[in-house]
Amino acid sequence: MIFLVILGLVGLIAFYFAYQSRRTFTCPSCGEKIQTEYLDAQRCSVCGAILGEGKKDG
Repeated sequence: MIFLVILGLVGLIAFYFAYQSRRTFTCPSCGEKIQTEYLDAQRCSVCGAILGEGKKDG
């Protein structure tokens, strides 16, 4: 029983850090929202426009 509780806590901690690493960018050209994990997007995946540093949503 204790093993399952510890396993659940480790899973919640891993989920929390994965969720915190997500970033959402909005393309200044087409308005498409791009979501990345661990990486910063440099170009829009739809139109190819360069995403600026000031355009992060989250």
